[in-house]
Amino acid sequence: MSTFGFLILQDLRKFKNYILEIKKKPWKLLLYIFYILWFGFILYTAFNGNGDKQATSIPNLVFKKDLFSVLIKALVFVLFTTTLYSSSKNFDGLFSMGDVNFLFPSPISPKIVLAYSMVKQSFVLVITSIFMVFMFPLLQVFYGPLHPGSMVYGIVGIMALFLFTVPFSYLTFVLSTRFGFKKWLHYFLYGLVIFILMAIGYGIYIQQDLLQGVFWAFNHPLFNYIPIIGWSAELIGVSILGKTALSTLFLVLQLLTIGILTFLAIFLGEDYYEDALPSAEKRWELLRNKNQGKRMSMKDAPSKKVRQVEVKSVGQGPWAFLWMQLVSNKRASGSLIFQWKVLAVLIVSIAFGVLMPDKSSMIYFIASGAIAYITFLSSMQVSIDYELKMKYIFILPGQAWKKILALNIVPIMKVIIFMSCALLPVGVIFRVSLFSIVGALAFPMSMVFLNLFSSVIIHILIPSSFDMKAFFPVIRLLTFLLFLLPPGIIGIIVGAYTNSVALAFISVAGINLLLSALFLWMSELMFGRLELR
Repeated sequence: MSTFGFLILQDLRKFKNYILEIKKKPWKLLLYIFYILWFGFILYTAFNGNGDKQATSIPNLVFKKDLFSVLIKALVFVLFTTTLYSSSKNFDGLFSMGDVNFLFPSPISPKIVLAYSMVKQSFVLVITSIFMVFMFPLLQVFYGPLHPGSMVYGIVGIMALFLFTVPFSYLTFVLSTRFGFKKWLHYFLYGLVIFILMAIGYGIYIQQDLLQGVFWAFNHPLFNYIPIIGWSAELIGVSILGKTALSTLFLVLQLLTIGILTFLAIFLGEDYYEDALPSAEKRWELLRNKNQGKRMSMKDAPSKKVRQVEVKSVGQGPWAFLWMQLVSNKRASGSLIFQWKVLAVLIVSIAFGVLMPDKSSMIYFIASGAIAYITFLSSMQVSIDYELKMKYIFILPGQAWKKILALNIVPIMKVIIFMSCALLPVGVIFRVSLFSIVGALAFPMSMVFLNLFSSVIIHILIPSSFDMKAFFPVIRLLTFLLFLLPPGIIGIIVGAYTNSVALAFISVAGINLLLSALFLWMSELMFGRLELR
């Protein structure tokens, strides 16, 4: 057997354990079936639209397409620059200390291990890219029916962009550390940023308008010719903007670039073990600190300054968890309100309100619904997830519902702050009624509250942390069917009867709050069934 085949066999043996786990617990097969059905439903919803239908009834369609093009190019540019900057400082490998002790001392060539690592990482990124299809139903709300072929092209563009980062990150790290090009790579990065800013400034000057100047800079035909950045943006934009004569050429050029970078990365990979060892040690340290109750991330540097917090009072019993959450947040961020994330959300909200030409209440409710939809699909950080890895939640005195409430107060405060910064400025700029603002705020907030207070029940039903990650989409589907569908039906009935979207949103939010209280009460009764992770 070849060495490459040996590496594949080792991973297949790990995969065999998952198959045996399904054999021991047949109910997991049902979850996989739900997983496939849900994904199939999303695919059917996304690709069943009439791609040839002219979306002439959609208001401001040209502006929306220009805005989409700018956002895609800006996101691709940010991904490229962050990958270049972070990879010039450190390399995040995919190996654990077990691989270091078993694989690295073996006679297998580091170049073969690097090639296999890149293949495995590419496979994971391709699978991740496929799940971007979940965003197409939301895009069809704004842009009308999308052509299936264009959506496939967009997914392929996302895959190509993600695949590019695999060899590019390692090659950047090698050039920075082994050949001493770190300073020159940073100069290139700064020059690229300055060039984009100068293009935007020139666009504003000739257009005599801020928004049109930004559109001119990013949507200029020459932007698409920028290697990787322009090519990727062109391919991803096909899903909304349609295929052009250069789309296929850019795809070929990007795949050719990925092939060349992969060859160069493997050619320079004779010291791959030394390059991957620091990240493996970092992962081991992260796992050890997690088991000891210390919070740490892969991006944390040993020299990172930690804020000193003066503790004036300590909560007693279950409210000690609230005190702990406040102290942890203050050490990490300094404040619940004055954070860069909050400021960024506020700026984006104001910009959206000012630049959006159609300042109607319906657009405002669509924005609220989009935030709620993204919140529903995304993984929300639940405080109890971390506490279940420790023993304090089980041994500290106090009623279970008070412990759960204390753990969720800080996340609730964060949600209120972020949602208010995201939707309140838009509502004020759009001049919608106060009742509409309340409805638009309450709807996404209540969905987060429901997620927080149903977490104990979800953990009891699926106690394994691995299963929670593996079946996350299925859990979201079951959450929708059991928790969100009944309030949604009632909200539709109320909205249809009263002809008020705001009242429908408030009705859904009210029922979600009642369900949250119900789940908190049920968590009190079922708390004894929780397991230490």
